[in-house]
Amino acid sequence: FELTEDGWDLIFDSPITTNGRSDPNVLDGFNVVVPSGETQSFFLYIEGESIRVMYEPLANIEQTPFSNGPLRFDQGIGKMSKFIAGDESLLYSGRILHGQITYNVVNIANVPTPSPTNAPTNTPTNAPTNAPTNAPFNAPTNAPTNAPTNAPTNAPTNVPTNAPINAPTNGPTNAPTNVPTNAPTNVPTNAPTNAPTNMPTNAPTLAPMTGPTPSPTSPPTAKPTFGTAVCGNDICEPTEDSISCPGDCTDIKLAASPDGGSGAEGIMFEVNAVRDVIITSLDFHCATGVSSNVDVEVYSKPGSFDGFEGDVTAWQLIHQDTILTNRRNTPTPLNGFDTSIFVRGGTTQSFYLYTPNKIMYLTPSNLASGELAYNDGNVQLFAGVGVTEVKFSSTSSNIVSPRVFRGSISYDAGSCGNGICDKSETSSTC
Repeated sequence: FELTEDGWDLIFDSPITTNGRSDPNVLDGFNVVVPSGETQSFFLYIEGESIRVMYEPLANIEQTPFSNGPLRFDQGIGKMSKFIAGDESLLYSGRILHGQITYNVVNIANVPTPSPTNAPTNTPTNAPTNAPTNAPFNAPTNAPTNAPTNAPTNAPTNVPTNAPINAPTNGPTNAPTNVPTNAPTNVPTNAPTNAPTNMPTNAPTLAPMTGPTPSPTSPPTAKPTFGTAVCGNDICEPTEDSISCPGDCTDIKLAASPDGGSGAEGIMFEVNAVRDVIITSLDFHCATGVSSNVDVEVYSKPGSFDGFEGDVTAWQLIHQDTILTNRRNTPTPLNGFDTSIFVRGGTTQSFYLYTPNKIMYLTPSNLASGELAYNDGNVQLFAGVGVTEVKFSSTSSNIVSPRVFRGSISYDAGSCGNGICDKSETSSTC
């Protein structure tokens, strides 16, 4: 679990005033019950420029693990980032926390059980896990080999190969054959001639019909229809819209990526409208392990976001709020944008969701950024990119790709373009 946020519970999240390097900082306000004989892991992480957690390499410690009887304190690892899936180069094995652990010895029967975790427990295995190793990684080897097997030669070969011949083995012939070959059989066909005939062998016959068939109908058939729309069947059909059938065509949700264990401060993605739609809101998954107040911003721009990740002037701020989030695996609704976005059918609109408290998204294994991820017939959602640390940055280290938005997109199926200014339309939306 070194590289994923899944499996961890946030037990302390608060700003503190740090002391100098030689003076310990006290973190008060959390309790974790550890039953006798069991092991508990902790991950201490500090955000802030030039602020680091101090630890000691294992080579500098004379004795490990540390124990004073009731509690044993084992070695751990150092980390250069919070959670970056797959990047094991940022882990340093054999590290000991430079500090102390405060605890009370209690009768666990008198202690309330801990609160439920944010995620289900792992599926039990058929056998116990292997005993832990002394360190996550072995030390690097000195070199692939002590020396190269043989020094390179001065030339590819001692003697060059024969030079190519000056001409092909046989010159080209004047014609495939001097005389056409005999026909395979004397009958029914004649031997082929040297030249094509002057006319077709036989004129076309009138068979199988004596003349052309009559035209299917005298006038053209009526233009195709979409079938009979049924308002109230929870399907926004092509002939329906938010005015003619609000029950089917308003507050539609395109659900995307119910799973996903990665996250960052922001995600940019593109939406393509198959028909006229009005994007009204988003539901998203916040990375916090507990319900908390977070600042959220939503930006939008016509067309693709590609090339505009660091250009704040290209984006329009359409929503800004402080909201109370749900836990990590429960979607949090924005309850409507400050400014809804009309997207004409056949066009693309980009969105950027940002919060300093981190957003959960999916890291796909079979999609690249810009490829179609979800489609409900009215709206298409494409794989985008995650944005880390800096809100608007063109630096590649702040852009992770591909990433798929985890949550849902709320929209109304519009009727813009029908020559009528409907109730739901304004001069800015249509």
